[in-house]
Amino acid sequence: MTPRDTTNYFKKFAKITLKSSSSNQSDLKKCRSEMERVCERTLINSVIENISELCEWTQSTIQDYFKFCVWEKQVLPKMDITKGIVELKGTAADVEECKTYFHKLNSNLLNQARKIASAQGVVWSYLHPETKQWIQYPIILNVEIEDAYQKRLQEFYNLLININFEKMIEIQRNRSTQVRRREINPAVPITWDMENDNGRKRIPLKFTSIEYVQVLKQFDDANMKGKYTEIRKIERIQNERWFLQYSAHRDAFKQRFNGSPYEESLFHGCTDVTVDSIINENFNRAYAGVNGIVYGKGSYFSASAEYSHTYAKSNSFGERHMFLAKVLIGKSTIGNPSMKVPPAGYDSTTDGKNIFVTYHDAQAYAEYLIVYK
Repeated sequence: MTPRDTTNYFKKFAKITLKSSSSNQSDLKKCRSEMERVCERTLINSVIENISELCEWTQSTIQDYFKFCVWEKQVLPKMDITKGIVELKGTAADVEECKTYFHKLNSNLLNQARKIASAQGVVWSYLHPETKQWIQYPIILNVEIEDAYQKRLQEFYNLLININFEKMIEIQRNRSTQVRRREINPAVPITWDMENDNGRKRIPLKFTSIEYVQVLKQFDDANMKGKYTEIRKIERIQNERWFLQYSAHRDAFKQRFNGSPYEESLFHGCTDVTVDSIINENFNRAYAGVNGIVYGKGSYFSASAEYSHTYAKSNSFGERHMFLAKVLIGKSTIGNPSMKVPPAGYDSTTDGKNIFVTYHDAQAYAEYLIVYK
């Protein structure tokens, strides 16, 4: 393949010339206007903004994405790496597929970086010059900075920033600011914001972030698309105590089930007055039976957000609250109202379809809180 072949994506598009004839100039103008109107109605412009990871895409990933957009979907893509913006122009259906593929590629890169960064257990941050808060670098960039640091290089630099390790400062265009390196518990997810939390356990997600998009997609795909009017916010729950207990429990399940499925992402609807209690004390036995006892006296979760919606009662502001939780269902059996624990040899009870009941405090972890109307 020649260099021209690898870069000339746009030769897929053909120039079409339409000729029309009429003795009436007014009719010709109307015809042209109608054709332009049809074209504009058919094509849409869509922008994906605030993509901090875009500067870390490899050239091969960018080429892969451009080929998908142009050759497979006939969508015109435009990237501004420094601003973190992707613009797409094409039919609505094709643009939507290109957006989905973009998030897939970005997610793959993030997942790869998470594994590396988690193993390193290190977080690099910079001091925001205006807010004076410490801001974590994006995951992939964090890996690259740490890699340069471990190689004992004097500095790290890419298209956007330059970090001097001796002075521990970041130089970007005409300004400089402090940077710092912190070792964290490697068992804690690298996505967690470990700076300036002051004990905070609820971290609002940016609606443009991959994490936000993924959680919202799970919510919509679980029978909730079109059944709410507004997503008020999605928060990541950061409770290290309960996360580590859940992780230890999960490790035991992993050994027992040896590759067989044992963990699910499930929904739990609740009232606003119980939200803080669940965040601070997790789904402990004090909540047994709160969402019914039909399949056992434990904590209830559902694969259907629509089902959990019935328990997410609206508050005085019309807001509803639903958790997306990691749940260790293990080996499950049909439950009944008399069960206070699962039968011997089982880990949870179920309705046989979407509902699961757990009986151990560390058997579930509230990962995200979705607040909606």
